[in-house]
Amino acid sequence: MARQRHTPKGRLLITGTVLLILLVAGILTAGRTINGVAVQMSGRIVRHISEYHYRLLQVEFERSGGVLDGSVQFMRERTAPTDAELHVLAATLMRMDPKAGCVWFAEAGGRTIRSYPRGKTPRTTEAAGDFRQRLIAATDGDSVRSHVTGSGRIQVWSMACPVTDRTGRRHICGIDFPLPEIYTCMTQSPASSGYATLFDPEGVIVYHPDSLKLGRPASDSTGLAAFRKVAATGQSVTVHAISDYLNIDEERIYYPIQLGGRRWVAGIGIPRLVIEQEIDDFHFYTVFAAVISVLFFAVLLVLAQRRWRREYDLRRHSERESAQLHLVTEEIKIRVVKWAKASVL
Repeated sequence: MARQRHTPKGRLLITGTVLLILLVAGILTAGRTINGVAVQMSGRIVRHISEYHYRLLQVEFERSGGVLDGSVQFMRERTAPTDAELHVLAATLMRMDPKAGCVWFAEAGGRTIRSYPRGKTPRTTEAAGDFRQRLIAATDGDSVRSHVTGSGRIQVWSMACPVTDRTGRRHICGIDFPLPEIYTCMTQSPASSGYATLFDPEGVIVYHPDSLKLGRPASDSTGLAAFRKVAATGQSVTVHAISDYLNIDEERIYYPIQLGGRRWVAGIGIPRLVIEQEIDDFHFYTVFAAVISVLFFAVLLVLAQRRWRREYDLRRHSERESAQLHLVTEEIKIRVVKWAKASVL
């Protein structure tokens, strides 16, 4: 049986088809690798968004600590400052941080507190009946103390630090940060794909995108367990939870953050919808690139086939013309030979 021979056109089509099949198979095989990359990409997205919010909280509340440092430095250098000087100092310090609502001073062991609230008249209150009394009683040495407590209907985060002036007298410098002011300041930050929650060392919510949760303790069991672990170990913790704010699945990372001389906890929530959207975009562009590659190769195959067809047609036409010319030449030769023979005879 004679072996079947393929024409050049057939060989071109077979080669092109085989290469196209290999290309598609390679793309499908690479799908597993692409999915693995997508999973790693998901982790990087979560880490990037969470670190953005974490750094934002860290910078904002370090600025709050700087306000307290400014008042401590002033009281250390000055001896018996007047009310007018303290009023100017308080106004200057509160310009540094819009979250600050009041700067106050007390004598160590004294019975009165001089407070300078933002936009209000300075006042003097009895320490025994002031909401800051627990914080004042806890101050010792040169360490900063902080506490979240109530001032009427408003929850307030207060920081205080003892300081000794040049004459050896002991003072206590304090800053109050009303939680609504913290909420207002933080919600003016640039929009992002996640949200942050800040807990004090007792688990009280100091900042949350839902203002109704301010001043309340951590409630969901997943968040409370993660808070306790971070507070105890100082290591970040990642959990999968249902957001009590958005009521959807989310990845949540808890970070330790040092504020007021103590370890606080920042919880950053990233909705799964955001992560899935990023992964879907990644898959879309990957599939789009694969389809374009296949179409491009197919177009090249068609163009090559058409070019071969034109060259084949030109070659056949040239061969026919050459054959016709050869026949004409042979016919002329024959006629010349016949004419020569006839002339001889």
